[in-house]
Amino acid sequence: MYVALVKPRFCGTTYDLLLQNVPAMYTRGMAHEKLGNTDDAISDFSSVLKLEPAHVNAAYCRAACYNRKGLFNKAIDDYKAALSKDKAKAATSPVLASPAHHRKGSFLMGADEYVRQREEKARDQLSKTGTPLRTPMGGVSSGPNGPIPPSTGRFPHAKRLFDDETPAKEGGSRGPSRGGVASPPASPAPIMPSSDSVDGGPTALKPPLTAVRSGGGAGPSSPPSPTPRHASASARAFAFNDTDAPKTGVATARPPRPGRNQPPVAHILANGSMERASLGGSGNGISDPTAATAASTASASGAKILHHPAPHRAGTAGAGMEAEAEADSHHASGFAARKRGDFHGAIAAYTRALEANPRHFKAFFNRGFAYDKLRKFDLAVADYSSALAVDPQNAYAFYNRGISFDRSQRYSEAIRDFSKAIELLPGNADFFHNRGFCYRKLGDFRSAIKDYTMALERNPKHFKALYNRAFSHDRLGALQDALADYTAAIQLDAKNPNTYLNRGTTHEKLGNLQDADIDFSKAIELGPGNAVAFNARGLARDREGNREGALQDFDKACQLDADSAVFHHNRGFCLRNLGRYQDAVLAYAQAIRLDSNNAAAHNNRGYAWRKLGDFQKAISDYTASLKIDSSNVKTFNNRGYCYAKTGAYQSAIADYSAVISRDARNTHAFHNRGISFDKLGKFEEAIADFSRVLQLDSGNANAYFNRGSTHDSMGEYDKAIADYTRALDLDRNISSRPSEAAGAGAAAPEPSR
Repeated sequence: MYVALVKPRFCGTTYDLLLQNVPAMYTRGMAHEKLGNTDDAISDFSSVLKLEPAHVNAAYCRAACYNRKGLFNKAIDDYKAALSKDKAKAATSPVLASPAHHRKGSFLMGADEYVRQREEKARDQLSKTGTPLRTPMGGVSSGPNGPIPPSTGRFPHAKRLFDDETPAKEGGSRGPSRGGVASPPASPAPIMPSSDSVDGGPTALKPPLTAVRSGGGAGPSSPPSPTPRHASASARAFAFNDTDAPKTGVATARPPRPGRNQPPVAHILANGSMERASLGGSGNGISDPTAATAASTASASGAKILHHPAPHRAGTAGAGMEAEAEADSHHASGFAARKRGDFHGAIAAYTRALEANPRHFKAFFNRGFAYDKLRKFDLAVADYSSALAVDPQNAYAFYNRGISFDRSQRYSEAIRDFSKAIELLPGNADFFHNRGFCYRKLGDFRSAIKDYTMALERNPKHFKALYNRAFSHDRLGALQDALADYTAAIQLDAKNPNTYLNRGTTHEKLGNLQDADIDFSKAIELGPGNAVAFNARGLARDREGNREGALQDFDKACQLDADSAVFHHNRGFCLRNLGRYQDAVLAYAQAIRLDSNNAAAHNNRGYAWRKLGDFQKAISDYTASLKIDSSNVKTFNNRGYCYAKTGAYQSAIADYSAVISRDARNTHAFHNRGISFDKLGKFEEAIADFSRVLQLDSGNANAYFNRGSTHDSMGEYDKAIADYTRALDLDRNISSRPSEAAGAGAAAPEPSR
């Protein structure tokens, strides 16, 4: 039963009464710490230390609390004082005189775990020597009423010693493309527009990848593909530290309780580049935990993780303790440098720690983390491998090494490490999520979906698993499944603009243009500076026929990101649809200035020049487009049309022949080549081409009419009359061909759109 505490008066019976309550104050402080009442815990530990300055565990616990509050100087002072008290007690207690390397340095293990191990060691020594422990609360403590039972050492809050670090996604996450759609990578990298947009559609920029990944940096821009605009996955790389991860509204869950000697861990975010994930994933670099916008963890149940054996140290126990303390001190300096963002300084300090203790697991682990932050992935992998040589059963070392493999695009090796982490801790949702992200980058979307589903079975609120499973469903064409997952993700986080953006894209693909408009508008409401959202809504509104509204959105997108070639291209397409061809030419020119390899912009500017009657400039743009992408049959068709309009029939025939060599059933190319042959007086070739059109399309009235015209030119009047009659039967509106056509009775239709 606790006695009410009063302000200490260090004299007489009052001091004796308070001294008896040192265990009560210490225990209450631990309870406050467990509940997250850090200030109250510090107050109780401080009272204990006023009454009993040699109370080692109170010093360790207060240091941990200071660390959680970011008061690192005070924390280090307390840790050093506690280590000094340990040395002093070693001189008088056979129990505490054990070599320092037989216990883990308390600085990064955390007070609670350290106390548990000290007490367990103390009980072992007592059973062998019968020597009482002469330190209050240091294992077996003597109180006024006899021995005080040892602490259980099970305060989960005190075990949260990992800092959440999220490698940002990573490149490789592809946005969708639908006929002329460009997909940006996860980081500012060149946007590669689609090359198959010919007069028929704007290039759409898809949303950038967010931190939902499990890997890292900016990847190459993606080729167009019918996928969601946004996917990623950021994983979190873990780092040992002495503080709770900052609480920034991120949903977290406690990870599995580590084995006796396994360093405890705090909450696990999902990101990435893996979005890091990158949630993804997961580019670039490893993001600061305070920047995370969504997270999830699994309460994994895993196999017991055995710690590495301590290195042998020659010399006395005191020398061993000093070396251990030196290593821990350097490691603490490295942690402080890392918190300041000084990763070079952190690496130097961790290296000094390893010089003092070449088997310091946490120094290897955290130096690997710092190397990863500096994008020195090979060095990071080497350090995680060294950590695993010390503790080959540490799931988080496999996990972090997997992230570094992922960020260096070594996906198969990353999958191997994530699989090993899963084997050791099969209940961890993030491990499955990030392995799924690697499968996704390898194009194995079915395996990715399986892993995302396993993650959701372990944590149904794993936002990034839902988000990235939706992306994978989309890539497999399962749009309704993608829509359901995006909707479920929105239920978990209704403030994430990218989820609305991607769901809007899915609605658009399904033809639900009004629903798409609503989702894009919500994304804009949540992120008014998101140029991608304005671009996406502009595309939807253009499809709806709301061209003025679309133009306003494209104007805003260009205003927010004036260096996006895709936004200027889409604005040009909207102006073209409004019939403002000269303005469209200017917009396309800006897109080409920003990205001279934008085949779609050259194509569509060629169309605008053609509508303005400037066929030579149109030919120039179509030629530039074909230098970038020589596989686009529509570009050959359109350039052939312009050659025919300028009387360059032989060049037109060459272009139409190029189309036919790539697409032997292209009626448009056969028909227009027939017209060009007719103009050059090659009537037999012309009749052969018109006849081929009619084999492919027996109801083509234009082909009958033009073949009749060629028969007429050859003096074959009966055949001409038969073809004219058939053409009239098919289309009573055909009376004559346009006067601007290619000549000799041959009509030249508009090019395909």
